[in-house]
Amino acid sequence: MSYFLETKEAAQAFNVSTGALRLAVSRNSNKYEWLKVDNEKGGRGGKKLLFKISKDELLTAFNQELITKNTLILDEKMQKIKLTEIISENNANRIIKEKNLNLTEPKINNDLAVLNLKFENLSDELGYIEQCITTFCENNKHEFAEKRSKEFTFGKIGYRLSKSVSLPRVKEKLESLIKAFKSYGLNECITYKEELNKEAIVELEDSTLVKLGLKRVVKDNFRIEPKIESLEIQN
Repeated sequence: MSYFLETKEAAQAFNVSTGALRLAVSRNSNKYEWLKVDNEKGGRGGKKLLFKISKDELLTAFNQELITKNTLILDEKMQKIKLTEIISENNANRIIKEKNLNLTEPKINNDLAVLNLKFENLSDELGYIEQCITTFCENNKHEFAEKRSKEFTFGKIGYRLSKSVSLPRVKEKLESLIKAFKSYGLNECITYKEELNKEAIVELEDSTLVKLGLKRVVKDNFRIEPKIESLEIQN
């Protein structure tokens, strides 16, 4: 069975801002399931948002002290229901007492799931805040005409010119381009990666390998080399 929370309570349960929830609705995101119902108290458009939440999500939110027993919860028939009516009193007490128990594998898994959910929610929150700041700055870009950045108590925002060149990813085209750079004497545009030559290292003397902290391992490897051409002739 599923349950529903109004925007404010859902934000508390999912540990995000109400703005992040409304943004998800405006984008028609599938991260949260929601619906609009008639608002008995009237209000904007005569509708209110409800967000779908599972029993497990409710228990997790309660266990993390994001919601209380008095949080307004609606069932599928849009009837008000108390958290204590959803689960037995013993179950509720077990969740409360779980904080004082030693770590067990189920609890660790539950905590990891909660942390992952919080990380996802924080990422959504960060994306929402960044979008709001970016939109505001784009609409007021003239404020950055003289000074390209502005510093505030909790950080700095601003514009910075950047340059980029798209390079080919196909190996043959990239090798051809490198040859072209060399032919024009543009060697400063080429970087070289240093790598160890394993074939040369394995032939070093034992004394040298010891100095380098290395050890030679000799194996008698078995191999099979089929003669494909002979098989083709017999067939």
